[in-house]
Amino acid sequence: MKLGCNHANCRRAARIAERAAAGGVNGMLARISLSLDKVEQKQAATLTDLEERIDTRARRIHSVLSDLGVNLGRASADRATGGPFVPVKPPQSGASAFERQLYRIHVARAQIDRYSRTLLAVPVRKPVIGEVDMSSPFGMRMDPFLKDRRFIRALICVAMQEIRFASPPMAK
Repeated sequence: MKLGCNHANCRRAARIAERAAAGGVNGMLARISLSLDKVEQKQAATLTDLEERIDTRARRIHSVLSDLGVNLGRASADRATGGPFVPVKPPQSGASAFERQLYRIHVARAQIDRYSRTLLAVPVRKPVIGEVDMSSPFGMRMDPFLKDRRFIRALICVAMQEIRFASPPMAK
């Protein structure tokens, strides 16, 4: 949410600026008010940027997990969590824009944490450790045994030294 200069904000800023120029206690209070308004606008812009970055990251991770066929709707019931569960309460109906935005950021951040934990359990790493040259690509090629063009669902790799394989984590 951007705090732009709508008519009410412009009129308020103009009134405060007039008082700020007047001097005295009222002028000082008006200058402080202007300064706080600037801080609030900068804070809102920073939170908006943070919220957009978190949402983008959550969508990217969700997309990767979906492409891998991971069911995100199923929560693990047997996984232990520490401490008492204290749910984050949604903001009240009269909450400020700041409080509502902060709540959305907390929820999106929790979603990213959940996606990240899920992604760590999925074997999506390169299985071969070290330098390897691919001698036959995945896809249509000449089958070396049948001597015919076939769709081959594997890669043939050649290594000049000992190869170590990284095993995926055990499935639960």
